[in-house]
Amino acid sequence: MRAGRAISGKISAMFAEIGQIGMFVWKTFTLLPTTIRHYRKQTLKTMNDMAWGSGSIIVDGGVVSLMFFLGIAVGAVVAIMAFMAFDLLGFGALTGIISSFGNIRVVAPIITGIGFAAQAGCRMTAEIGAMRISEEIDATEVMGLRAIPFVVGTRLVGGMLVVLPSYVLALVISFITGGIIVKT
Repeated sequence: MRAGRAISGKISAMFAEIGQIGMFVWKTFTLLPTTIRHYRKQTLKTMNDMAWGSGSIIVDGGVVSLMFFLGIAVGAVVAIMAFMAFDLLGFGALTGIISSFGNIRVVAPIITGIGFAAQAGCRMTAEIGAMRISEEIDATEVMGLRAIPFVVGTRLVGGMLVVLPSYVLALVISFITGGIIVKT
């Protein structure tokens, strides 16, 4: 009897948590027009912080510097591996084809997603957590600002605006690096 109550209590707590997460996501996406309409300056500031970080390249360099270095690494690895495989067959000159298809369709999107999630996702989580602990989110509500559009929506829109140029940067850098390696 006690085991049944304990299990049902845990299951109901799990569904309550899933419901809270679902409502948070629903509110975030339905309030995106409010974010774009009312909080443009904060969105641009958040986007700039996300893209460039604090200005230091190695520590807190932002998404752009991370994508630059990942593009170099990806271009080098794809070019070397494709050349090794094709050179065994006598088709070393066709390495560029593999580099172009592999980078565009597979490698660059995966690397961009992982890099963006690691860099920007951790930064956003830490910022929002620090704001919750220091009661800044409650202070924004007291000032009359809606917390979800101001805090979460600005980061979501900023992230969407940063991810495409960073993807293109990683792709171009990987092409250049692959081309340099294949030529030599």
